Amino acid sequence: MFEEFTPISLKLSNNQIVAEHLKVEYAINIDDIKEIKIITQLPRTQKRMGTGMDKLEKGSFSVDGYGDCDLCLNPQNKTFIVVTTASNTYFLSDEDNAVTQKVYEEVEKSNIIYH
Repeated sequence: MFEEFTPISLKLSNNQIVAEHLKVEYAINIDDIKEIKIITQLPRTQKRMGTGMDKLEKGSFSVDGYGDCDLCLNPQNKTFIVVTTASNTYFLSDEDNAVTQKVYEEVEKSNIIYH
């Protein structure tokens, strides 16, 4: 239960999107990003391996419309970042919707040229 009540943190640091929850869960190099978008409604998810609680989804999930993805988010949030690389798709959020939006905007402002 302790895990569910520990906040998720999302930030842009050292040219990476970093998702933390108790430790660094994902550090995605922005150079590896093929596509990034923000969504305001989480598609239906089904846990494959990891944690699936009311306030925490973390690990490998099947996501409607996306297939197998890695998640580190609070499903009760209203803002999520979807990051696609050559090898994976990630759904991420900070505990605070405004921070999630800010991280997305910072990555967009970085003038990333998607490969």
